[in-house]
Amino acid sequence: MEAVDQNQFIIIGKYWISKMILMSEPTQLYVTNRETNEFNMYDAHKVFELLKNEGLDAEPLHEYFDGIHGITKEERIRILKQFEDWEKRQQEKKLMRKEDKY
Repeated sequence: MEAVDQNQFIIIGKYWISKMILMSEPTQLYVTNRETNEFNMYDAHKVFELLKNEGLDAEPLHEYFDGIHGITKEERIRILKQFEDWEKRQQEKKLMRKEDKY
Protein backbone atom coordinates (compact mmCIF):
# COMPACT_ATOMS: atom_id res chain seq x y z
CA MET A 1 0.00 0.00 0.00
CA GLU A 2 1.41 3.36 -0.96
CA ALA A 3 1.83 6.16 1.53
CA VAL A 4 -0.59 9.05 1.18
CA ASP A 5 0.45 12.63 1.80
CA GLN A 6 -2.58 13.83 3.74
CA ASN A 7 -1.48 17.41 3.14
CA GLN A 8 -2.30 16.85 -0.55
CA PHE A 9 -5.52 14.84 -0.35
CA ILE A 10 -8.78 14.46 1.51
CA ILE A 11 -9.46 10.74 1.70
CA ILE A 12 -13.09 9.67 1.91
CA GLY A 13 -13.75 6.00 1.34
CA LYS A 14 -12.24 4.93 -1.97
CA TYR A 15 -11.85 8.52 -3.13
CA TRP A 16 -8.77 10.70 -2.88
CA ILE A 17 -9.80 14.31 -3.37
CA SER A 18 -6.99 16.67 -4.22
CA LYS A 19 -6.67 19.71 -1.99
CA MET A 20 -5.43 21.56 -5.06
CA ILE A 21 -8.54 23.17 -6.46
CA LEU A 22 -9.16 25.14 -9.61
CA MET A 23 -10.53 28.52 -8.65
CA SER A 24 -12.95 28.52 -11.53
CA GLU A 25 -16.64 29.16 -11.32
CA PRO A 26 -17.78 26.71 -10.11
CA THR A 27 -14.78 25.48 -8.14
CA GLN A 28 -13.34 22.22 -9.51
CA LEU A 29 -11.46 19.40 -7.78
CA TYR A 30 -9.50 16.35 -8.97
CA VAL A 31 -10.95 13.10 -7.62
CA THR A 32 -9.22 9.72 -7.86
CA ASN A 33 -11.14 6.49 -7.43
CA ARG A 34 -8.52 4.23 -5.80
CA GLU A 35 -10.39 1.05 -6.77
CA THR A 36 -10.17 1.82 -10.48
CA ASN A 37 -7.23 4.29 -10.45
CA GLU A 38 -9.34 6.61 -12.58
CA PHE A 39 -9.27 10.32 -11.93
CA ASN A 40 -11.63 13.03 -13.04
CA MET A 41 -12.15 16.70 -12.48
CA TYR A 42 -15.51 17.53 -10.90
CA ASP A 43 -17.33 20.69 -9.96
CA ALA A 44 -17.37 20.90 -6.15
CA HIS A 45 -21.11 20.27 -5.92
CA LYS A 46 -20.69 17.12 -8.05
CA VAL A 47 -18.08 15.80 -5.60
CA PHE A 48 -20.56 16.20 -2.76
CA GLU A 49 -23.22 14.48 -4.90
CA LEU A 50 -20.81 11.62 -5.71
CA LEU A 51 -20.05 11.07 -2.02
CA LYS A 52 -23.73 11.21 -1.09
CA ASN A 53 -24.63 8.68 -3.79
CA GLU A 54 -21.92 6.36 -2.45
CA GLY A 55 -23.27 6.74 1.10
CA LEU A 56 -20.04 8.37 2.28
CA ASP A 57 -19.73 11.10 4.91
CA ALA A 58 -18.59 14.31 3.22
CA GLU A 59 -17.77 16.08 6.51
CA PRO A 60 -13.97 16.15 5.87
CA LEU A 61 -14.67 17.94 2.58
CA HIS A 62 -17.05 20.37 4.31
CA GLU A 63 -14.34 21.10 6.90
CA TYR A 64 -11.82 21.76 4.11
CA PHE A 65 -14.14 24.29 2.45
CA ASP A 66 -14.94 25.82 5.85
CA GLY A 67 -11.23 26.55 6.21
CA ILE A 68 -11.09 28.13 2.76
CA HIS A 69 -14.16 30.26 3.48
CA GLY A 70 -13.00 31.17 6.98
CA ILE A 71 -16.07 29.88 8.81
CA THR A 72 -16.64 27.33 11.52
CA LYS A 73 -18.70 24.16 11.32
CA GLU A 74 -21.32 25.77 13.56
CA GLU A 75 -21.58 28.80 11.27
CA ARG A 76 -21.93 26.51 8.23
CA ILE A 77 -24.72 24.56 9.93
CA ARG A 78 -26.49 27.79 10.93
CA ILE A 79 -26.25 29.15 7.36
CA LEU A 80 -27.53 25.86 5.94
CA LYS A 81 -30.47 25.90 8.36
CA GLN A 82 -31.33 29.47 7.35
CA PHE A 83 -31.20 28.48 3.68
CA GLU A 84 -33.42 25.45 4.27
CA ASP A 85 -35.92 27.63 6.15
CA TRP A 86 -35.89 30.15 3.27
CA GLU A 87 -36.45 27.37 0.71
CA LYS A 88 -39.37 26.03 2.74
CA ARG A 89 -40.96 29.50 2.90
CA GLN A 90 -40.53 29.89 -0.87
CA GLN A 91 -42.24 26.55 -1.50
CA GLU A 92 -45.09 27.52 0.83
CA LYS A 93 -45.54 30.85 -1.00
CA LYS A 94 -45.52 29.08 -4.35
CA LEU A 95 -48.17 26.63 -3.15
CA MET A 96 -50.33 29.46 -1.78
CA ARG A 97 -50.13 31.33 -5.12
CA LYS A 98 -51.06 28.15 -6.96
CA GLU A 99 -54.06 27.58 -4.67
CA ASP A 100 -55.19 31.20 -5.18
CA LYS A 101 -55.38 30.61 -8.95
CA TYR A 102 -57.96 27.87 -8.49
